[in-house]
Amino acid sequence: MQNLKIEHKEKSQIVITGELEWDSFKNYRKKALSKISEIIEVDGFRKGKIPEDMIVKKAGDHAILEEMASLAFQEIYPALLKEHAIDAIGRPSIQITKLAEGNPLVFSISTAVMPKISLPDYKKIASQVNKTKETFEVLDEEVQKAIEDIRTMKAKQDLFKKMQNGEIPKDESIENNKDESPEEIQKRIDEKLELPELNDEFAQSVGGFKTVQEFKKAVKENITQEKERRADDKNRINIIEQIIKETKLEIPDIVVDAELDQLMHRMKSDVAQMGMDFKEYLEKLKKTEEDVRADARKDAEKRAQIQFIVATIAREENINADEKRVQDEVEKIRKEYSDVSEEAAQAYIENILINDEVFKMLQSQE
Repeated sequence: MQNLKIEHKEKSQIVITGELEWDSFKNYRKKALSKISEIIEVDGFRKGKIPEDMIVKKAGDHAILEEMASLAFQEIYPALLKEHAIDAIGRPSIQITKLAEGNPLVFSISTAVMPKISLPDYKKIASQVNKTKETFEVLDEEVQKAIEDIRTMKAKQDLFKKMQNGEIPKDESIENNKDESPEEIQKRIDEKLELPELNDEFAQSVGGFKTVQEFKKAVKENITQEKERRADDKNRINIIEQIIKETKLEIPDIVVDAELDQLMHRMKSDVAQMGMDFKEYLEKLKKTEEDVRADARKDAEKRAQIQFIVATIAREENINADEKRVQDEVEKIRKEYSDVSEEAAQAYIENILINDEVFKMLQSQE
C-alpha cells in the first residue's frame, strides 16, 4: 500500500485515500477471471470452464479490472480498519480514481465511524429527574367508570351474539341504514343495550373471578399498573431528554439515514394495515415521500442519539443482557417469525433488554 492518508471530517466521517501497487493488484486477476466465467455465457463452453482468452474477449479488459478491484477491496478495507483501529459503522462509499492495466489501483474510501461521545454525570441527572416523577392515585370514580365500560362491552357482545343467533327480529336489528350517521347508529345500539347486573355471576363471566369484590380489586390494580407504566415512561423520557441536552455528540448522517429508513418502513407498514396505498396516503397529506422524510429527520436524529447514549452507558456500567432471557425471547420470535435469522433476533432482543436495564439503573438513582 502506498501514499495512504486518513482524514477525519465532520460528523464522524473519515476519508481514506491510497494506492495498491500493480504487483499486488495483479494477483487478483486469476480469481476475477474465475468469477466472471461463472456468470457469462459462451457458446460451446460450460460456465466456469471458459478459456481465459474467451473471457477477456467476451467481458472486456475494463470489466476484469473492475472485478479485480472489487475483490481487492473485500480484503483491503477490513485490513485497513484493523491496522489503524478504525471503528467504522455502516457501509463505506468507495471511489476508484485510477484503474488501468499495469498501474496502481488508486482509491478513496469514505465511511462513518463511531462518534466520540462526552457524557455528563448521567447518574446525577437521573437522580434530579427522579425527584420530579409524577405521583398518582386511583379514584373510586375511575374504577367505577372502568367497570361500567366493561359492562357496556359485555352488553354489546351479548347483543351481537343474539343477532347472529337470530334472537332479535329483523325489524329490530341494528344493521346499517344508508341514511343514518355513525352517531345515529351508535345511539340505536346503545338504546338496545341491557347492562348485565354487577354480581358474582357477572364477575365470573368476564375473567373467572370468584366474586364481584375480586373483580373490582383486579380492575383497580389494572388501572394502578397502567398509571404506573405511564408515569414510568414519562420519567424515562425526562431522564434521557436531560442527558441528551448535556451530551456532546455528533451523529453520522449514515446512522440518521438508517433510522429514517426504519421510520419510513414502519409508516408504510402501518398505512398498509389500514388498507391504504402509501402513494394515496401521501396524496391526502399533500406531501411527497421526501417531505415526510424531512419532517421525520429530527425524530430520527433523537432516536440515534438515544441509541448511542444508552449503549455508552451500558458499556460504562458493564450492563449486559441476561443470556437465558435472550434465548427464551429469541425462541418465541423464531416460532412466530420463522424467516427471521437467529442472529438478527438475538441482536434485537439483546438491545431491548440492555436498554431496559440501563433505564432501570437510571431510575434507581436517588
